[in-house]
Amino acid sequence: MKKQFILVSMLLLSLIGFAQSTLTLKDAVLNGRKYFPQGLILTQWIPGSDSYSHVVDGYQSLAIVDAKSGEEIGRVSVGEINEALTDFETKIGNTWMLNWSEDGQNLHFTQKGHLFTYNAESKEATSLFSMAEGAKNVHLSSALNAAYTIDNNVYVNWSEDGSMQQVTFHEDANIVAGQAIARSEFGITEGLFWNKSGDAIAFYEKNESAVSNYPLLDIQSTPGSLREIKYPMAGQGSEYARVGVLHKGKKKAVYLETDGEEHDQYLTNLSWSPDGKTILLAIVNRSQNHYDVVAFNAKNGKRGKTLLSVSNDKWAEPEFPAYWVSNKEFIWMSERDGFMNLYLYNTKGDLIRQLTDNEFVATGIVGRSKNGDILFTATGKDPRESHLFSVSLKGKQQQLTTERGVHSPTVQDGGSYFITSFSSVNTPVTTELSSISGKTVRTLAEAANPFEGTNIRKPELGSIEGPDGSTLYTRMYKPFDFDPAKKYPVLVYVYGGPHAQMVTNRWNGGGPFWMNEFANRGYIVFTLDNRGSAHRGTDFEQQIHRQLGTVE
Repeated sequence: MKKQFILVSMLLLSLIGFAQSTLTLKDAVLNGRKYFPQGLILTQWIPGSDSYSHVVDGYQSLAIVDAKSGEEIGRVSVGEINEALTDFETKIGNTWMLNWSEDGQNLHFTQKGHLFTYNAESKEATSLFSMAEGAKNVHLSSALNAAYTIDNNVYVNWSEDGSMQQVTFHEDANIVAGQAIARSEFGITEGLFWNKSGDAIAFYEKNESAVSNYPLLDIQSTPGSLREIKYPMAGQGSEYARVGVLHKGKKKAVYLETDGEEHDQYLTNLSWSPDGKTILLAIVNRSQNHYDVVAFNAKNGKRGKTLLSVSNDKWAEPEFPAYWVSNKEFIWMSERDGFMNLYLYNTKGDLIRQLTDNEFVATGIVGRSKNGDILFTATGKDPRESHLFSVSLKGKQQQLTTERGVHSPTVQDGGSYFITSFSSVNTPVTTELSSISGKTVRTLAEAANPFEGTNIRKPELGSIEGPDGSTLYTRMYKPFDFDPAKKYPVLVYVYGGPHAQMVTNRWNGGGPFWMNEFANRGYIVFTLDNRGSAHRGTDFEQQIHRQLGTVE
């Protein structure tokens, strides 16, 4: 009898082991999504309503939900849209490409160079225009005009009559318009900027004639080949930047009068005033230790007043465009007091008040609430996390998300709600609908633990004390069958420095799944956010100024 019990127990254990899913390197690298918990997918607030949409049915449908009742009030499917597209002889394959237009009635999308709208009620599709062949970096305005680049030039399509207009005519490959400049530093991510009404487009332009070529290995060809790019090395020739502006109905763009004392200054953080009359730019000197925020006349390009200036003996880095609260007032985000905070200015250059005075880092403004409060994201007291906050124009602040972890909010701009999806190293993704006061209205989705039934072990977050007494945060992956009595070889994964943060309190610690797989081969994978890493304030980050390789 005892022998039979042992045999049955061994059989059950073998079946459990057999049922367990094994993380493979292929899955870790190519199919990591299956191990990341999924909340609501691609939520969007529908303009002019208290409804939102999200993708369902394997990206084949868009569900429309009333926020107040929680009831689904409509659904748009790929099949319905494709039926409406029959006369245009084209199809879409999923609904992730759909975006709501300002009227809240139509969805718009591009397909094979055409801009379409689809009315969710009438179920009719309309083709607005066809973009020129080779269009890239497409940016749509609120009026559904399109700006884009072909090679190194800017083009615009106007939705009113479907006409196409070439804006720049550069034949010299060294002159590039409509694309990101300054190697995408200083918060630069794009090169095209529509005004609020959508009838004028501003664009970056750079002349790289003085910039040296730098060879890169193209690993996609067999054998490998060299491909040259422009890369401005420290101390060598840099690009010359300008900003052009085209207004609807005009044949030529005007250029802002940005030339200053330095030819190779940096232009960044472009923003339009709500009425489209003013453009603000941050102009950074070549040494990157001073910048001015300057107002320009958007119609004729005339340089106006310098509204504020920031200097730092190490580096001064503007990272966010001005957020306009009216045609006369804007918010500027600055690290002048050691942490990224919000400051309210008027267009005369007067500081009205400092809105936030946090000893943690604000990471972006995401909108305004119905009562006019500013909604912004910040780390909160734990720099490994991200939360949503509100602050009034009088400086009254409230933290709206309190669950531990990294929150990704989708706010109803000018409304009463927000949706947040969040996770932590111990908690899979949860999606919640909350009122703008921070009260949870309802839970919309709770993801299952994708590590359940696998040989994947959750990483451990921790900290050690640095030589200067500062807290240095750590992340450690251990083998699934980790034995504390054994010694293991350690792989130290390093990627520190400004704007780099590896250790976060989100699912899997913010790390890629190959680290879990590598740990299961009998290693410990260790990461530390060294001094100089992001989201810790200037004193922590600027220690590496002219000390790279020393204090890390």
